[in-house]
Amino acid sequence: MKEIITEAQFRRNIKTPDAAYIFFGDEDYLKGNALSVAKSELVSPEAEMFDYVRIEQADFSPESIAAALAAPPMLGEYKLVIASLAFTDLRPSEVNAICDILSSIDEESGNVLIISIPSNGINAGTPKRISPELKKLCENAQGVRFDRVPAGKLAGWCARHYKENGVDADARVCAATVDFCGTDMYTLASEIDKISYLVLARGRKAVMAEDIREAACATEE
Repeated sequence: MKEIITEAQFRRNIKTPDAAYIFFGDEDYLKGNALSVAKSELVSPEAEMFDYVRIEQADFSPESIAAALAAPPMLGEYKLVIASLAFTDLRPSEVNAICDILSSIDEESGNVLIISIPSNGINAGTPKRISPELKKLCENAQGVRFDRVPAGKLAGWCARHYKENGVDADARVCAATVDFCGTDMYTLASEIDKISYLVLARGRKAVMAEDIREAACATEE
């Protein structure tokens, strides 16, 4: 089994991708972001209709994944297949079938499979000792762990998100954003978008502490 990698390592790895990945861990926001990065890196807009397949839990069967991987890429170098699955809702026979699929993926086919498991969607074990089920999945796939970002590091992430929205927020404002809105990254992203819209609508670039209280919703944790 390959050593489990982090989200930051995955961003570098996906430029020359493995044939299969298993996303797991507590931070679902970062999983979604990493899936977007993979799509942007591997599939051009012109090829998306043919070389991008998304399988959700409601539509899942082992056969659906096998069928998506049966044909090679049509228009690009890679074909990306993403399956979002909670293994707590799967039968043992379905888990075994997924393991069989992972063991049979042709490394040279150009097909890339990412199985994204939501938080609490599998017993992952601990960082030092992963569970037998996860270990079996990662025998033929690159495991990627998505841990929650510590509160102390969220301020830097907030600064980057503000910047992407076209506004500037200093360290004090970013820390205040986390204090006011909480540490859930989905919530933070949504509230930062609201704050940024207010600032831009008022013809400013710099976010002030009072903008947070006016535009965002307070979160108790």
